[in-house]
Amino acid sequence: MIRARSKSAGSAMIEALVAILVTSFALLALANLQGQAMVGEVEAYGRSQALVLAQDMVNRISANRSNASSYVLAGFIGGSADCPNSAGTTMVDKDLCEWKDELDGVSESKDGKLLGGATAARGCIVATTANSYLVVVVWQGSRKTSDAINPCADTEYPADGTRRALSLPLTFATLGT
Repeated sequence: MIRARSKSAGSAMIEALVAILVTSFALLALANLQGQAMVGEVEAYGRSQALVLAQDMVNRISANRSNASSYVLAGFIGGSADCPNSAGTTMVDKDLCEWKDELDGVSESKDGKLLGGATAARGCIVATTANSYLVVVVWQGSRKTSDAINPCADTEYPADGTRRALSLPLTFATLGT
């Protein structure tokens, strides 16, 4: 006996294909979300490293406040810029050289690559007014936004919107004047 086919024959196959297609798009969206989360994690790591580096130099200057003006740099430190006086014996020279090492990430390395700091970090210390200083750390971000407006080491980075900057002010009170 020959059976008559119903109009719904094959609809289960189409439903299965649509379900597979919807699941595929959901998995692709989930993979994209995971990738964006990893980029955000790298950005947050760079920002936290920059904050630690800037706070470290603020603490060093505060500990040696009588020589605070000696910490001011004409340019930047880190990367290709050596510490101002690597053979120096003063506390300022040691602090600046140790800060350069921290900016370059020498505290942690793997296979000859320095991994301990923010990506391509550089530092600047400028005097803003009498007894006031600005400690700046710039680094290379991974996501394009807009370049930092702080001019610290701006020639060291491409103008592609990935340069980041973090600034910490430091002011000493002048008592008894």
